[in-house]
Amino acid sequence: MVAPPPVPPVVTGAPEPPDPVAALSAGTVACWYLDTARVAGSADAVAGWLADDDRQRADRFATAALRRQFIAQRVWLAAVLSRYANVPPGAVRIVRDDRGKPRLAGDAPVAFGLTHGGDHCIVAVRPNAPVGIDAEALAPVADGPALARRFFAPEEAAALARRPAAIRDRAFLSVWTRKEAVLKALGLGLGGALDGFAVTAWPDPPRLLGSRLPALDPAAWALFDAEPAAGCLACLATPVPVRAVRWRTLAGTGPVAAPALADGALPWTDLDPAPVRSAGGLGAGVL
Repeated sequence: MVAPPPVPPVVTGAPEPPDPVAALSAGTVACWYLDTARVAGSADAVAGWLADDDRQRADRFATAALRRQFIAQRVWLAAVLSRYANVPPGAVRIVRDDRGKPRLAGDAPVAFGLTHGGDHCIVAVRPNAPVGIDAEALAPVADGPALARRFFAPEEAAALARRPAAIRDRAFLSVWTRKEAVLKALGLGLGGALDGFAVTAWPDPPRLLGSRLPALDPAAWALFDAEPAAGCLACLATPVPVRAVRWRTLAGTGPVAAPALADGALPWTDLDPAPVRSAGGLGAGVL
């Protein structure tokens, strides 16, 4: 059995860094959470930021609300990445590697991961190391044990079968988010053999139990659960060592106007309380 990595310390009261990439050195990961409803009203005004393929995707949504939500997610991604690329949000360009994994165009030495669902959107950023993040809404899972037997590793399905019915949905979603975060970090996606490795199930602390994938050494990776908003279950996956996981979001609670989105002059604030929680304790911070 692989011992879990040490939990990173809580980091509080960090000043706004003049150089975001430098602030993320030495094994620090930044996670940026957004309730997309706050920027959806400005989505049409900044839709010109989108790459041609994203604009085509936006136009295919069945309702205007879904279209605005998609644009809001892409705008949030651009707003966050502009800090690290040192360009205005509208100038952020994303390309894909040979496996289809997105990355920043140019020389910015950062990797990023994106997850979204409903009004929740999270961007994770780390310099010079892969990162994956996934989030799901806490909701009933239809026939979770059967899905686990079909798609998960045998030890995961067995662990979920042992969970009391009252917590089985959350336990299933913990396995799902932990596995998808790992696959995203590896650039494999859901086609990357869900049953090729095993993770723990909530309420056990998040960690890898074993792997048959050549690219995945359980001892070399760390997993961190998060609940940045009520009912939003997330997991971050990234290689060790990890010194700290830092969380930020938009200040206030009201809508954000298009001009602020366009020039990147957004009111950032610490996400407080620090959102990473597990049965094994708390490890999180703010950037």
